[in-house]
Amino acid sequence: MANINIKELAKTNGGIYVSMYLPTHRNAPENKQDRIRFKNLINQAEKELQDNFALKNPLTFLKEAEKLYQDVMFWTHASDGLALLISEDNTRILKLEGHIPERLVVGSRFHLLPLLNYYEFMNESYILDIAKDRFKLYYGGQEGIIEVETAEIDQSFNELFDDRDIQSDNHHSMRSSKSELNELETEKYLRYVAKGLGKFMRGESMPLLVFGTTEVVSDFKEYSKGELDIYRFFDKPLGSLNLNEIYQKLKEILLPRYEREIESYLSVLNDEIARDRGTDNESLVLREAPSGRIESLFIASDMGGLIEEEADKLIQNVITTDGKVILIDESITPFPMGVGAIFRY
Repeated sequence: MANINIKELAKTNGGIYVSMYLPTHRNAPENKQDRIRFKNLINQAEKELQDNFALKNPLTFLKEAEKLYQDVMFWTHASDGLALLISEDNTRILKLEGHIPERLVVGSRFHLLPLLNYYEFMNESYILDIAKDRFKLYYGGQEGIIEVETAEIDQSFNELFDDRDIQSDNHHSMRSSKSELNELETEKYLRYVAKGLGKFMRGESMPLLVFGTTEVVSDFKEYSKGELDIYRFFDKPLGSLNLNEIYQKLKEILLPRYEREIESYLSVLNDEIARDRGTDNESLVLREAPSGRIESLFIASDMGGLIEEEADKLIQNVITTDGKVILIDESITPFPMGVGAIFRY
């Protein structure tokens, strides 16, 4: 899967761009239909490239999509969704987590709206998988779950301590049982991790979710007080869950938080409109976007009253002028205005 930079993608225009989105399935027999539906998208794109852009050899433009169609192993290891962003010199293949609507857009810029929708998967978060003698930290976001490098924090007990260090700390080590020494080792290591991650994550606003055994989670909860602001604990090691279960857990945890954030954003939007520092006038939004005046754009997942070309250009203008785009899923949060904006000045 390619990593993406929405802002860089938004800057591209003036050529021919194909945006393919397809919901896919992780398991059989549902995933057997995914390749067929993907081939239908390729055929549809080929026709549009011929009819609307007069390309003589559209399959050359779509060669990477055709290669993907032929890769049977890819389709047996799918995620929840697939996106292909195709330009004349590059094809980006993205595996997506969470529901994505099927859509094909062939135009003069990429169709990025579906990539802005992380309602169905998760908001950004840190995920800590902690054990008594090791840890791993992950970043969770639109691109999936990615391990985070924590070079200044030793990830395992053995990297940090020698057994004799623990025993020398214990003046009664000769009379201590093995279990008592193990408890001391665990406490020392968990306190070290809490302190190290506290420094590493200082100033971060993303929530931290902690997974581990019941015993370790209970200890870490105690030892991390004053060091880490932990959003939620789970008494299951991350490794005991399959990918589907992890995504479902994250969705359960983070979706309510994101809903509250969206409601807060919409409250601010309404306040700014009342102060004449925002608008719900669609025409005004479209007119002001190229100037960089829009600080935050609010747009419904069905694009409100806009056609795809208008929505794509609007999103491009806002993102490339360092504005923020907030996608509202109306199946979760009502948004009657469809499109709104907060101005910078």
